[in-house]
Amino acid sequence: MSVFPRPITAIAVPTINSVATNTICFVGLSPGEQGNLLTLTASNKNSNLPFGVIPTYTWVSPYNVTSILTDVNNPAVTISAPKKLPSLVTYSVYSGYNGIPGCRRVDTVTVRVIDCRPVTLVTFTTGEPIDTICTRECITFVNTTDTAAGGPQNFIWTFPGGSPASSTASLQTVCYNLPGMYNVFLTVSNSYPTAPPNGAAPGSTRSIGAQSFVKVVDIPNVTIFSPGQLRSDTTIRFGQRIELKGSGAFTYSWSPNYNITSINNSAVQIFPTKNTQYILTGKNSKKCYSSDTLNVLVIQDCGEMFVPSAFTPNNDQHNDVLKVYGNCLQTMIFMVFNRWGEKVFETSDKEIGWDGTFKGEALNTGVYVYRLEGKTFEGKSFSAKGNITLIR
Repeated sequence: MSVFPRPITAIAVPTINSVATNTICFVGLSPGEQGNLLTLTASNKNSNLPFGVIPTYTWVSPYNVTSILTDVNNPAVTISAPKKLPSLVTYSVYSGYNGIPGCRRVDTVTVRVIDCRPVTLVTFTTGEPIDTICTRECITFVNTTDTAAGGPQNFIWTFPGGSPASSTASLQTVCYNLPGMYNVFLTVSNSYPTAPPNGAAPGSTRSIGAQSFVKVVDIPNVTIFSPGQLRSDTTIRFGQRIELKGSGAFTYSWSPNYNITSINNSAVQIFPTKNTQYILTGKNSKKCYSSDTLNVLVIQDCGEMFVPSAFTPNNDQHNDVLKVYGNCLQTMIFMVFNRWGEKVFETSDKEIGWDGTFKGEALNTGVYVYRLEGKTFEGKSFSAKGNITLIR
């Protein structure tokens, strides 16, 4: 009976262009033109084998269709990559002696399949859309370069004025502490192809730069100023108008939209009829803003509501127009009738008065009748009627 030592098999690290690697190129839908073949070599490390004992080898492919291009019983075989996925595949070699099945050993080698096209286009974006950010805020930059092309890639970010100022990660969050316009640069490289034409250095590199890509502004310090303001409250009388001014931002927005001349100007006039808190929001960007508030307290002093008993429309600039007086009328209808019951004047605006004319003709001295109906700001109905004397 012959006794053989158990095989001691080793598979050498494969090489491409004399560079040790276990990677096969795969370009698009088919194996690549460069580096798409590997030579796998097995050897038996047993020494002093008896005469006539010959090591044998049998290689096995992990694919359904074999990718071993040479005789599978040779110690060295050439393989290709007929499939792109899975990205890691394992080849096995069974070693023994003289084909004796009972004395053999299995060894394996893992081969990585990658897309080894050169980098042709570098792109990046941000984690969320930005236009302008505040100081001491951060942005996440995301590399969107096609990472399937070129296999393993290297990244070099440069963020002048940012923290950190550089990075080698595919995704990086950067903070900016001072206002200004900042550039962003990204370089992507890989080591493929390993044998470029014309004797150039292996690999490919592409870069992109975005000038003034990040705009950083100060956080606004919005303040409301009102006449005579000593604290956060301002007191006015019913019917009074006051001007409010805002400062400290690029754009402004007032709320509520109640008895205010504008909601977007920095300077506005307000004439509330009840206690109201006005809020001014100032923005330096969509997400960079601050607010200030002002409580306006309204003293409910309506004064007397009345219609004068006489007026003199003689153009002497004194008592020429008959008007309704009183601050608390929110809505009203004021009508004047002659002695025959014909309506000679009507208005719903207390700022508009009767000048003593009817259909463009001046009426004569006489007694006229008025009727006034309306509603106060408190929602109470108001009604009055009486006589008016027109004096020429």
